[in-house]
Amino acid sequence: EVDFFVSHSWHDDNVKKWARLQEFAQAFEQEFKRPPKLWLDNVCINQTKVNESLKVLPINLMSCNRMLIIIGRTYPFRLWCAWELLTLFVFSSEAHTVERAEVLRLDEQDFDALGELESFDVSNAHCYDPNEEARLRMVIQAVGAERFNGRIRALAKALRNRESHRYSGSSTSSSAATKLAQMVA
Repeated sequence: EVDFFVSHSWHDDNVKKWARLQEFAQAFEQEFKRPPKLWLDNVCINQTKVNESLKVLPINLMSCNRMLIIIGRTYPFRLWCAWELLTLFVFSSEAHTVERAEVLRLDEQDFDALGELESFDVSNAHCYDPNEEARLRMVIQAVGAERFNGRIRALAKALRNRESHRYSGSSTSSSAATKLAQMVA
C-alpha cells in the first residue's frame, strides 16, 4: 500500500525538493514509526514511454492513499502537474479530494503558488515535450478548457481554505503530528 503519490514539477529546485521531502519523511516516520511509501514518477514510470503512462495515471494515483503536492515556482505552470491534480479531482468529491491532498511548499515567503493555481489557466501551462503537451491538450479539450481551469482553481481554493482553518486555532504544541501537519500545510 502506497502512502503518497508525489506530484511535483521537474523544473522546481531539486535541492529544495529533496530537503523538504526528507523533512517530510522524517516527520512521517517519527509519527507513524515507519518511513512513508511514495509513488514517484521518476522511478515508477518508464520515462521512455511516458505517453503510455497517461493511460494508467488514474490507476496509479487512485491506488495511493494520498497525494503529496510539492509545490514551487514552476508547479502552477506545468501541464503534467495540473493533469495529476485533475486526475485526483475527477474520481472523488471536492471534500474527499482535499482530504487526500497534502501541500508541501518550497517557496513560502515570496511566492504564492496556491494563489497562482487559484487563477490557473491551462493556456499558460506547458510540458517539456511538445508531443506530450499536444496529447494532453487533446484530452483536455474533450473535457473543456474552462471546466479544466475551474476544477484546478476550485481545488487550489479549497486547499487554501483548509490551510487557513488548520492554523486559525493551532497551539504551539511540538508533537510529531503537529510538526507533520505544519510541514504539509
